[in-house]
Amino acid sequence: MLKGYVQLLGKGLFILAGDSRSHTPKIQNWVATELANMGCDVIDAGLEPTPTLNIAVPKFKARGGIIVSASHNPEEYNGLKFFDASGHYLDQIKLSKLLTLSQKKLPMSTKKGAIRQTNNLDGFHIEKLQTIISPKIDWQSREKKIRVLVDAINGAGCNFLSHFFNELNCDRTIINDNPDKPFPHQPEPNFENLKTVSKIMKGSRFDIGFATDPDCDRVIVLTPKYGIICEEYTIALCLLRLTRLHKNGKVIINYASSLLNEYIAKQNGLQVIRVPVGEHNIYARMKKEKAILGGEGNGGVMDPRINSTRDSFTGIAHILSLIAETGQSIDQIIDSLPKFEIVKDKVPIAGLNLKKIYQKIEQHFNNTKNPPTTISHEDGIWLGWDNQWVMFRPSNTEPISRVMAESLDINKTKKLIQTVKELL
Repeated sequence: MLKGYVQLLGKGLFILAGDSRSHTPKIQNWVATELANMGCDVIDAGLEPTPTLNIAVPKFKARGGIIVSASHNPEEYNGLKFFDASGHYLDQIKLSKLLTLSQKKLPMSTKKGAIRQTNNLDGFHIEKLQTIISPKIDWQSREKKIRVLVDAINGAGCNFLSHFFNELNCDRTIINDNPDKPFPHQPEPNFENLKTVSKIMKGSRFDIGFATDPDCDRVIVLTPKYGIICEEYTIALCLLRLTRLHKNGKVIINYASSLLNEYIAKQNGLQVIRVPVGEHNIYARMKKEKAILGGEGNGGVMDPRINSTRDSFTGIAHILSLIAETGQSIDQIIDSLPKFEIVKDKVPIAGLNLKKIYQKIEQHFNNTKNPPTTISHEDGIWLGWDNQWVMFRPSNTEPISRVMAESLDINKTKKLIQTVKELL
């Protein structure tokens, strides 16, 4: 795979980093050695978040970058995330070329590349984040510091978060902040896995809480009133903050993200465009539309002023700025928004004829008293009405299909899910 990657991007400088899994350093060392043996120079940054590497690659004018991480997957897993010279993930075309090139032999290099260590990438990232942080955070902190609770899951963001909150002058408490220890819970930031930190947050003295995944490309919000809230609020709250800065512009989300984004956008003269699930789909459309924000409802935020990948720290910066600028608590902001109820389910796809299933779903809903106003086949099948939608799509990473729906009534949402499952 590495041979194909070098052939794809060409020999030169590569930036390397990884998350805090116990097996990451061994893999990271192997990757660095193999790249050097192929005649490439390597900057090994050690433990760093994915979005930090994303910024470092173009900063160092590198050919590309590699993160050793399995992101939000369980601790026993690991993998390689490949970036091109822009610092963004390889798109589908480049990935296909990489797989083809991996089957070909790469001529042995007569000159080994150099490997050097660095641990100062955080500064480049924090410097960029300062461009979107509201000056009112510092003003408010002089009166009364914002009290923040963070679950860093003993991940790649432990050191970064400490530096970041120092810059923000917040009163922060970071739990699970030792990257030498195992993950204290399953890594995906969701209701089930964050029960402990949710109990700490609920009814506490903290103004707001955040929880990241191990490589820090996703972040979830917690509040004193509710504890953990739905991951869909992360991108929506960032959008709400940007409405204070922009009176027009486009926002890119995927088909599986909440209608709360459309609600906020319509209230403030912005346009939401939906694209198929996948970070590269978001980024490609953001570039095309010159969008002011992009992201996914899983807690992933992309601000083009900062980077081209999901960035938990961008989410934290925008949401803290929103609190400082409005003078409202996070619970007051949440309570001012409509309560969309989203349900995400899954079914096995073995033996299913997906094309026939799409036709069956479309035909069923078109024959109801209230047919959908919008139908898209860009990503499985997505059917939308005013204030509700339902979606059926095969997963890109698992042998399952996702069944998702949303409305303002949890019973309506569950009924949409159940209808699709019955049609299967």
